[in-house]
Amino acid sequence: MGSAVFALLFLAASASAVAAYGQDAPILAERVEGLLIGTLVGDALASGDPVERSAWTRTETPLTDEGRAELARSIRLKPGSRPAAPDGPWISQGPAGTLGPAARWQVLLFRSLEAAAGPDRRALADASLAWSADSTGRFGTLPTRWLHPVVAAARAASAGETLDPVMGGDPLPLTAVAALAARRPDVAYRMARELDFAARQGSADFTAALVAGIAAAMQDGSTLDAVERAIRETGGPDASDRLDFARNAVSTAGDSPARLFRLFEAELDSSPDDSWLELVMSLACARIAGEEPLAGLRLAHEFGPRGSRALPWVGALLGALHGSRIFVPVDRAAVSRALREEYGAGLGPWMVAVDRYRVR
Repeated sequence: MGSAVFALLFLAASASAVAAYGQDAPILAERVEGLLIGTLVGDALASGDPVERSAWTRTETPLTDEGRAELARSIRLKPGSRPAAPDGPWISQGPAGTLGPAARWQVLLFRSLEAAAGPDRRALADASLAWSADSTGRFGTLPTRWLHPVVAAARAASAGETLDPVMGGDPLPLTAVAALAARRPDVAYRMARELDFAARQGSADFTAALVAGIAAAMQDGSTLDAVERAIRETGGPDASDRLDFARNAVSTAGDSPARLFRLFEAELDSSPDDSWLELVMSLACARIAGEEPLAGLRLAHEFGPRGSRALPWVGALLGALHGSRIFVPVDRAAVSRALREEYGAGLGPWMVAVDRYRVR
């Protein structure tokens, strides 16, 4: 089946999903869809091969409007050369759009929504344990090996126990939580903190604040300034400090992505904790991209392996702020197809689930 046919199938499913929100909420539906597609596109980029840095990130030349447009046009989903791995793609040398861990966490989140008829910490832990225990499926032991670091935390959450801070790890990339509390950043923040059963104490604050910002981005007419206000109001002084760093880095870089990258790298090298990376990368790349949102996603991709885990967050923020239409130049059908073929899930059912379970 050709790519044009897949594109038509995707658009038909997309139209059906948006219709589930009713004619009175087309903007919200497009923003939710943008968040979900952005997460998947960012995850596919992170799970694929690295890209060569462009002249804009290799030299100190300030980024121009033409350069932003050039970067936006360069976003492509390509077949990968990476072997299957627990924390990477589960298909060796997969086709364009092959997904990775961020997409899998959305799969688990939506499974838990259906199981509990709404967002529920224990249901998410149970869904994780069930997938971890399944070594007879298409992917063999990959699910078990992928989820091994969070099994102890999932068992504690499933039993209703408080997680020992020593047991915690990195925050879970539950970007879709923002859709469940769209336009309610305070609720989104609390929901993200509650659902993340695996994060070590304190490390979930930055990503929960970013979830709140993404929820604020879905307001009609929202701006990056509004996103930042929501992050500051929910994330407190630590998140505000990191936003200040992101703003100052963009200002100091003077529209030069190469200088911006050096500031990021210096901060990463000097910081014992990098749990702020997703927050800083998302806001800084969105801001320097200006009127070309996809340029921000490309810049985040060019940052390299150290920033790859931020790509789904960058895509989610840009999609929530600008809507799903920004991904028209990208092969969105590829990630939709991968979601269906790899994990038996679909954007249409996810959109319906968000409308059913979101906080109003």
